[in-house]
Amino acid sequence: MGKKIYAILCGILVTRVAYYMSTPFLAIYLSYLGTMDAVQIGFILSINPIVNILFCLFSGMIIEKVGVNKIVKIVPIIWGAIFILYFFAGNYYSFLLLNGLSGLLYSLFEPSLKTILSKEVTTENKLIVFNLRYTAINVGALVGPILGTIFDFKRSLSAFVLLGIVYIIYGLLLIVIVEKEEHKSKEKKHFIEEKYSPNFMQMIKNNSQFILLIFAMMFIYFGYSQLTSTISQYLSLTDSVKNGVKLYSYLVSLNAGTVLVCQFAVLKWTKNMNPYHVMMISNVLIASSLLFFAFFVNTIVLVSAVCIFSIGELLFGSRFDSLVDEISPSKNKGIYFSLSDFVRTGRAIGPIVGGKLIDYYSVKNYTSIFTILFFITILGVFFFVFAKREYVHEND
Repeated sequence: MGKKIYAILCGILVTRVAYYMSTPFLAIYLSYLGTMDAVQIGFILSINPIVNILFCLFSGMIIEKVGVNKIVKIVPIIWGAIFILYFFAGNYYSFLLLNGLSGLLYSLFEPSLKTILSKEVTTENKLIVFNLRYTAINVGALVGPILGTIFDFKRSLSAFVLLGIVYIIYGLLLIVIVEKEEHKSKEKKHFIEEKYSPNFMQMIKNNSQFILLIFAMMFIYFGYSQLTSTISQYLSLTDSVKNGVKLYSYLVSLNAGTVLVCQFAVLKWTKNMNPYHVMMISNVLIASSLLFFAFFVNTIVLVSAVCIFSIGELLFGSRFDSLVDEISPSKNKGIYFSLSDFVRTGRAIGPIVGGKLIDYYSVKNYTSIFTILFFITILGVFFFVFAKREYVHEND
């Protein structure tokens, strides 16, 4: 692996630590302000993923037109400046605008990084590199909130200034490394100048395997979203579990810890498996974990459910990007990685459905709520079955 890859992976680790030191506390800070109601705060938090999903089609075109090297040099600096502006934002519309711009830049930057990882890493090392990226993100998700709590960032936006500075430094580092490697090897010139195909939508339309994969992953993300939405509400509202809020915080920490501890053991176990078998197992595990919440309220059983959920998360988290890389044409990887963000639709819909079920049944009827969530989540398996048929057909 070249210096660019090491710089990207180290940068992901540092920026994600800074990111999770700040963004999880935004809603709390806005609540403390007292100038916005819960609906306005919800819109501010939702605009980021909504913009990300809506813009992913256009971002793919921009990435392929401009080139990933230019994107990764320019976007982090702009993104860093936007994060710093959070500190100076004072009203609903300014926070809404900044969070929307952040979602837009995410849809440009993240697919570009994945494209570089895909194109500059040898085939035999791609799976391990995508897993190292996943590890860096999970370490950030585990360490960041702890540091945010230690430094008491919930009452201040100073963490966003730190986050902005980190992203600007990351961008400057990438400028130096990318330009140095471009000068060092003229062979990379074709990588920079590759342009998108004007008929790329027709190309994707004809790639039924990719379309089926995206639909299947939407159901996984639907089930995955329940841990931070429906399950958290259930445990905080139910009388069936003592100290539900405290138990939930332990379960979230258990989830992050299980992912980090088991990641490379699971990678070794699944390395030579058909990727669609891995994804189907992931789907079944996440769906099955919801059934534990439907029929059991024993603490030990709930801990087991989260462990099962975490292994399911590991399986799709470590293989999805590498599978998109495998089935996407070399000249249009930026578009495919960008369009793969459509799977976040499941993550956006999941909390809404879970909330509606809680309103309709109330938490006392948790069996009905989580049974319905199980059946919705497990539907992804059928899409994986059809996607696997296309995969086998193309590899015969």
